Formats: sequence, structure tokens, C-alpha cells
Amino acid sequence: MSYCVYILYSVKAGVFYKGQTNDVASKPGRHNQGKERYTSRGRPRVLMWYSEKATRSEYLIKEFSKQFKYSISLNLEKSYNKSYFTDKCEVKNIVESLFLANNTEISEIKETLIFIDEIQESPEAIQILRYSYEEYPELYVISEIYELDELMIEKD
Repeated sequence: MSYCVYILYSVKAGVFYKGQTNDVASKPGRHNQGKERYTSRGRPRVLMWYSEKATRSEYLIKEFSKQFKYSISLNLEKSYNKSYFTDKCEVKNIVESLFLANNTEISEIKETLIFIDEIQESPEAIQILRYSYEEYPELYVISEIYELDELMIEKD
């Protein structure tokens, strides 16, 4: 199922509204029928823009990353991204390599978010990142595990 972020414009009030849904086809109609709490006034509303993402978490991570000056994204389903964790065993080497590959100065570490998608594809990454805070407490790292429930069931 896809996930959408959308912007509606109130012709009457002259204001924009940003929303999120998994059903962008019917959502503007719900707003115009007064069925949505925050937009019951200012009708009619016109859909101005929308962007489709694979999941809600993908959207939330993208929004969160806007708080940072720099963002580094890895998808560990891709072998070239996974190689950061298989070729370089120490956190320091990994961080330096990531910053270098993304044209980011290591001095900007406090302004950088590292997002790691599909981290379950690399047990080495999970193991290494468990200790990243000890070496780089100012580094922000978030990750996403796809189908966590299935992984937990397989382990049991």
C-alpha cells in the first residue's frame, strides 16, 4: 500500500493545508464534505499537490531529515551500501567513508542525519551500530526494519 502527503488550498480562506493519507483519491472529497475535523471550514478545498511514498515511515523519516543540514541515506538491500559495513569493521572508518562519499565534512557531524533502510539485511551493521554512540555521541542515526514482525516470528 502506498502512502501520500498532499496539499489542499482553500479558495475561500486563501490558506493551504498539508495532510497525509493512504487514500489520496477520496481524501479531498472528505475535506470538502466537512468530514475532516481540521478543514471543515474554508470549503471548497482544491488538491494542489501530492507525493506518493512507499510507506508512512518513509514519509516521516523524510520530514524528520529536514531538521538537518545534511542527510545520508543507505539502503542495505544494495550491495554497494552494505559494503560499508562488511569492508570497514570500525565505526570510525564507516563514518569517515560515508561522509567522504557524500561530500560532507566530518566537522558537520552534528548537522547530519544518517538513515539506514533495510538494516535487517546486514547483521554486521546492526552489531557495529550498537556501539556507534560511544565513539560519536553527536551523530544521529536512524534505521528502518522492513517486516519486523516476520523477522521476529522467524527467530522464535
